[in-house]
Amino acid sequence: MIIIRRAGSSDWARLRDVRLRSLAADPSAFGSSLAREQAFGDEIWQERTRTSACFLAVPDDRDGDPDGDEEVAAVGVGLIRALTEEDADGEINAMWVDPEYRGTGVGGQLLQALLETARAGRYRSVRLRVTAGNQAATLLYERAGFVPSGRTEPLLSDPQLTTAEYRLELA
Repeated sequence: MIIIRRAGSSDWARLRDVRLRSLAADPSAFGSSLAREQAFGDEIWQERTRTSACFLAVPDDRDGDPDGDEEVAAVGVGLIRALTEEDADGEINAMWVDPEYRGTGVGGQLLQALLETARAGRYRSVRLRVTAGNQAATLLYERAGFVPSGRTEPLLSDPQLTTAEYRLELA
């Protein structure tokens, strides 16, 4: 069983670890790079837990750890942050699920938590970007009601690839 939980300030190292694993496993899915984010100091990771709503997908290890003192690695991550731009109230980024857990519903659970946060924050809309060819992510977002905005741009970490913006109106 997977638990989706909001990361608190004390979860910054767990957030860092899953983010770096995501960049290593799927570099073409993100606008950043593994080398860039490996160079971040602890304060950057701590700040992310304060400036974004970060959610971690964590295996429920209660059966294997009766004392509950062993920290299990996160198998998925998603962040949503408020925007001050007119065209969207929130932006989802850093969405990732460990390849071993894909197709199990973890991505949908993370996305649901992010959208619940957006609704609780009274966001009118949410946007995100998907790298061209990432069919699994595209299907996940389209099932949730996201539609292409028509905006595309090169992927920052690999300008040979293109990303498409998707939007979801919440109002």
